[in-house]
Amino acid sequence: MICIRCGATQPDNAHFCPNCGAQLSSEAISKQQAEKSMQASTNEAVLHQPVETPLEATTPRQRSITLEPMLRQQPTNSDAVVPPLSVSQHWEKFGPGSGVLAPQSSPYPAEPPHMPGEQLYPPLVSKGPITPLPQIPDAPPYPPIANMGPITPLPPTFVAPPYSPIANMGPITPLPPTPGAPPRFTPTGNMGPFPQTFSAQLYPPTGNTGQIALPPKRPSWLNTFEQRFAVLTQPLPLLVTLCTTALVVIILIGLQLTGSDWAAGAFHAASAASIIGLLVALWAGARALAGLRQIKKYIGPALAVLILLTLGGIGFSQQSSIHTMQGRNWEGQQQWDFAITEFQLAGEGTPTSDQISRVYNEWGEQLSSAQRYVEALAKFDIVLDNYNHATTQVARAQANEIKASLALAQQTLQQHDYSTATKRLDALLRLSYCDNNCQSQANALDATAYYSQAETQLSASQYDDAATSFQALLTRFPNAPEASKVHPDFARALLGRGQLQRTTSCSSAIPTYQQLSTQFADTPEGQTATKALKEPQKVTGHFTSTIPNNPALTSFAALMQGLRQNITSNELGTLLAKSPQTNIASNGNFAFDPQPQGSYQLAWGSINNRTGSGRLSWNVARYVATVGPLCAYDFGDIGEAIPVP
Repeated sequence: MICIRCGATQPDNAHFCPNCGAQLSSEAISKQQAEKSMQASTNEAVLHQPVETPLEATTPRQRSITLEPMLRQQPTNSDAVVPPLSVSQHWEKFGPGSGVLAPQSSPYPAEPPHMPGEQLYPPLVSKGPITPLPQIPDAPPYPPIANMGPITPLPPTFVAPPYSPIANMGPITPLPPTPGAPPRFTPTGNMGPFPQTFSAQLYPPTGNTGQIALPPKRPSWLNTFEQRFAVLTQPLPLLVTLCTTALVVIILIGLQLTGSDWAAGAFHAASAASIIGLLVALWAGARALAGLRQIKKYIGPALAVLILLTLGGIGFSQQSSIHTMQGRNWEGQQQWDFAITEFQLAGEGTPTSDQISRVYNEWGEQLSSAQRYVEALAKFDIVLDNYNHATTQVARAQANEIKASLALAQQTLQQHDYSTATKRLDALLRLSYCDNNCQSQANALDATAYYSQAETQLSASQYDDAATSFQALLTRFPNAPEASKVHPDFARALLGRGQLQRTTSCSSAIPTYQQLSTQFADTPEGQTATKALKEPQKVTGHFTSTIPNNPALTSFAALMQGLRQNITSNELGTLLAKSPQTNIASNGNFAFDPQPQGSYQLAWGSINNRTGSGRLSWNVARYVATVGPLCAYDFGDIGEAIPVP
């Protein structure tokens, strides 16, 4: 057998040329033809047409070998002609009948086999002369490359040694069956000889490494799932990914902005982010079940799930912090009510909340700067009354309270609202945290307020109120400049008060007149009071018994001094003659002219107008009139009978 590539003679049973490695065939070729085939062009490589072998007669190792052109230096014979190789020449190289020339193929393609039910069409019939295709001119030869230097031949191609059977193998003992493994294949019938394969270097066995564990069998439902949902393994278009991402961002931002506050919006956005994150995770899991095995394809979904679940966790777990953040934002915008509400939702409360007490302080300070002192004081009072454990803000509220109270007092003094000024300043002076500086400023303002209030009341004839204001000024602020100016006006106020008291409750006027008489004797009002205190006063009374209705009789009453129980008739007559007397009216009333201040015993009776005789009764233990200053004395109702002579 001759190799058609290198021309070397080989044994008939050889399949590969050991010289060049070409595949051999059993067709007889003359040596002359082989020599002519060696005389090829020196500028071209040898072209080989792979020999087609039947698929069923070749092994996988044999099918993997492809004959490639080989560059080697050829004899320079321009007259040599390479015999054409028909593309239809085939040899049966393996199995029974090797070496027998295969049937030659026809120049026309054979009729392919057809399946039952397949429609056959008639051959095409030429309807005219066939015009040959124009010849393509040969390309001009490449010019020789100059100065290439000596040509270094390529290293020889590895040539495998010829196949040789392994000797001294002895009988082959089959391995014991592996537990759980499928049944071993046992050839049946006439299988024929195994094809010879390309011999290669044999490696020593690695030794007994134990039984090989077969991989678990994939469940059928997984194969079915991969076949039905293979479309899930395809990547989404870039535009769809970008649009989906933008839509998710818009949804989350919209949910955040449409909440009643930041925390509510964050809760809604966190819920949506968690749901979307779970959906993305489920989608990634479905892609994995559908057969996607590339790890890099899961990086994007994993990041998306991580970001979405992180947003969800933040929105659920940071509700208090979000309320606090929005409270501070409202606080910065001076939206005090909203800020307090947010801080309360964040868990702040009495009596320890620095956040809420700070907002009330800032609110009060804003009102103070707008001269709305009453409202400002109300905010400071909330801090002082309800957040007493927030020490820093309590001290701040105390300082603000002092400043606002002083400012309010000055404002009310300018508005002539002296009553409000005195009330605010009095309350300020009673505070425990009103220090010396506070006391000094408040005392000065309070003294001015009381003086101005008293003068205003005196001008309006409000003597009682004016006297009270003057008295408060002198009592509480004796060293104030206003205290030295109130003496004459205070006397006027006291006299007006006393006169008013004499008409309503005379007994209450006595101390007022006495104060005027002793403390203001240098004033006309004091002198008037002294004189009034010495004036005589009336004595009155009323008999509730029946008054005698006899024209000849006259009923009378007398005020006597020195009347006693066992007085004689002569002494009684002498005493009666010098005692003041008054008639008793038919209704029982009687009234004496003003009497000097002193003690008098009441006697009563009747006298006969014609004879001058009469009868008299008295009760020195019961009916005694004490005539005092300013006020008349009234016996009231007397239930004694009038004696008749």
